[in-house]
Amino acid sequence: MRNVIRSVALVLVMFAFAQSLRTEVTDLVVRNAVIWTVDADHPRAETLASRNGHIVYVSSDGGSQEYVGADTRVVNLDGAFVTPT
Repeated sequence: MRNVIRSVALVLVMFAFAQSLRTEVTDLVVRNAVIWTVDADHPRAETLASRNGHIVYVSSDGGSQEYVGADTRVVNLDGAFVTPT
């Protein structure tokens, strides 16, 4: 019986951990931009996602789809320049 309880507890812990790694949708996704990141190692990006006014994702690979939900505003900047303020 103890082994069953331990197994169930382990499964619950693993499920909780997997849920914490899941990407949450954001309020805004900006795509096809030229983004100046102010990071000397990665000075430019093409995509960003923000939630509640905070940037949570910046990338040059365009992998922002996982941040898009039903209420996410998606903006295609068609190569426009973006810089932090």
